[in-house]
Amino acid sequence: MVISCPSTLLISFLTAWFLVHPRARDPYPFLEGHDLVDTGVIGPGTNGPKEIRVYSWKESWQSVATRARRDMHDFGLSEEPRRKGAEDAAVWLGGSIFRSGLEGTNAELIVEVMKGRHHELRESKPVSDEDLEWVTVEVASHIDESWANVVRYTFFPVPR
Repeated sequence: MVISCPSTLLISFLTAWFLVHPRARDPYPFLEGHDLVDTGVIGPGTNGPKEIRVYSWKESWQSVATRARRDMHDFGLSEEPRRKGAEDAAVWLGGSIFRSGLEGTNAELIVEVMKGRHHELRESKPVSDEDLEWVTVEVASHIDESWANVVRYTFFPVPR
């Protein structure tokens, strides 16, 4: 049986798409009813390797952060205190938490609620546009060194 070239290209394209855009769901109740809008990976280094999953919808970030504060405690995540002069956002850390020099605090799991509408991860722009009527939630979690993840962060990384 011979597989035609268009079939091989289609299979290759679909495989690459699923490597870059997995459809994981995060278990946090405040995200219920909201779809994943973007996903990407960053490779090893100060902040990686991590998978980043992004949700964004029309609602004020303060109301989402209030609901998230109730939920995150149940998951054993600790809220990172805001630094003076930092943008309005709420950040929770979980797993191994460590200080990483100029990068600030890092962890195996980071959940951030910030104001604004999401920009695509592959754009070299800030994560959100700071629109007060929108919220963006970014979940970054440690990924293992499987061959699929190495392919993802080697050939399809997001800028950070």
